[in-house]
Amino acid sequence: MDIGRREFGAATGVSLSALLAGCSALGDEQNEGTKTDTGTDDTDGAGGAEESKGGEDSDTETDAEDEQQMHEDESMPGKVVLSDEADRHLRVVRETFSWMYESPSDTCHIHVMLANDSGADLTVDMTARIYNGDGTELSSTTSADTEGPEPGEDDAVYSLELNNCEATAEYELEIAGVDATGDFEEEAVDDEADEETAEETDETDEGDGDDIRDEEAESDDDGADEQDGADDETEDDASDDGDGDNAGDEDDGVGSLRVAVRDEDGDPINHATVEVDGAGLFDWGETRDVDDQGRAEFDLEDGEHTLTADADGYSPVEETVEVDGDTEHSMTLEADGSDESDESQANTLTVFVRDGDGDPIDHATVEVDENGFGGASETRDVDGEGSAEFDLEDGEYELTAAADGYPTLEETVSLDADLEYTATLRADD
Repeated sequence: MDIGRREFGAATGVSLSALLAGCSALGDEQNEGTKTDTGTDDTDGAGGAEESKGGEDSDTETDAEDEQQMHEDESMPGKVVLSDEADRHLRVVRETFSWMYESPSDTCHIHVMLANDSGADLTVDMTARIYNGDGTELSSTTSADTEGPEPGEDDAVYSLELNNCEATAEYELEIAGVDATGDFEEEAVDDEADEETAEETDETDEGDGDDIRDEEAESDDDGADEQDGADDETEDDASDDGDGDNAGDEDDGVGSLRVAVRDEDGDPINHATVEVDGAGLFDWGETRDVDDQGRAEFDLEDGEHTLTADADGYSPVEETVEVDGDTEHSMTLEADGSDESDESQANTLTVFVRDGDGDPIDHATVEVDENGFGGASETRDVDGEGSAEFDLEDGEYELTAAADGYPTLEETVSLDADLEYTATLRADD
């Protein structure tokens, strides 16, 4: 399992969202022996800082392909745990969980963006774990001596890949084993905090002095105070109006999309999933399970979005919706008829094992092998009437009947419907 890392300080002219989406391809680059900016080879799977922009062209196709294959799942609960030493140097900017290919899948990733606030050169140990709904650990991976963010960097992204992910219900990323070097003091963080506290105390003292002088000025001229009060009220009203305008500006361009998934009769499908392309932290797409009423809700920017709804027993549907503020959209799924199709392909093969006189051989065994390399095989003992029954799909099968005191019989049978077959074993002379 690999860990990928990228720092963005040198990537001028490239959007943060595009760089985050491209971080999933780092594992491939590093496994090919790509060197970091410091000139050292990446031997432990941890990525170095991003190279110059000239190297981006060769990765464009790989990054785009990986981006399409990753699907962020913001509904997946999880946490990043920093040891005491890690907490002195590092700050978690954001973290997320993604599926490789469709959700759920066997492969998944845990991503974290870290900031180096201490100014030290760091190496850390990272351990990612995933758990099922009962709290049982499904998989874990550890990357030791991983190069941390450069001093002052605040957007270094690390991606850890895990397998056996299909039943994942929660994730955890632990960062510990910190080795800090460089020109920094062990008490630097505490000293800075003390200085900030002292500055705040000085500002408070200065403020108290200003309050005393203000009270003296107010006692000298009550009329001026009344006028000042009126002016203050006018300014506050104008400020409040401005705040309202700003709040409206912040809400502009972001809406809530509520999707209702229904069957052909208009009833809710409560086991459906809905995916929105281009949503989520890394723009990999966001997938949500519907509630008991067949509804799923997303916070999206205004504009055109592509939705895909899917559920077991139904054909998936893809539609485009225009989001403009709070928007509601209904999607109808049609039954795919898979149940009827499965039943029509199931055939019953009944094998009767008889001796040369036509009497049942009640101690025989019957084996059925599906033709072809790696085909399925079933072996059954006959019942008291010398018969054995198999449920098989259409196709050709090798049938073998055997019993003590009788020669073994091998035959080929073809199935496209229910079939009764008699295997006659003649006693050894």
